[in-house]
Amino acid sequence: MEIYLRKIFRSNYCKLVFLISLFFAYLLVPDSVFHSKYLWLSLIFILTASLTATCIVKNIKEKVVLAKSSGASLISIIMIVFGLGALQVCTIGSSVCTASIGASFLALAFPEIALNILTKYSAPIIVLSILSQILALYFLGCFKQVQNLRAKI
Repeated sequence: MEIYLRKIFRSNYCKLVFLISLFFAYLLVPDSVFHSKYLWLSLIFILTASLTATCIVKNIKEKVVLAKSSGASLISIIMIVFGLGALQVCTIGSSVCTASIGASFLALAFPEIALNILTKYSAPIIVLSILSQILALYFLGCFKQVQNLRAKI
């Protein structure tokens, strides 16, 4: 038995997705954070964001392969991809998206207040984001135990 997340990284395709996700997650973090006491939080955020993206892509890929092997039509496969993508975005990312949009409206209406709030609570916001990504990894099944079929053969 091994953790599904380890199994994901046996695939070169998933390693590439992980590296691309690392790059985009790095771009999400402001440069000033890398020169502050919150460097370790930003590195954990980048890592968890990349793992979440990789796990989502792997789950979608497995569903597409399963659909192809069962003889599903191209339209069904496209619907599986869009359906799983929408499910991940709407369930896992909804709280983060809601908070981001709410903060944007607050910053638009009251920029000084929003800047003070976001500056004052930046560390707890990042920690909550990391915890939500770890929870997303759990719900995606990335921590589940899977059997290693190669070891039995």
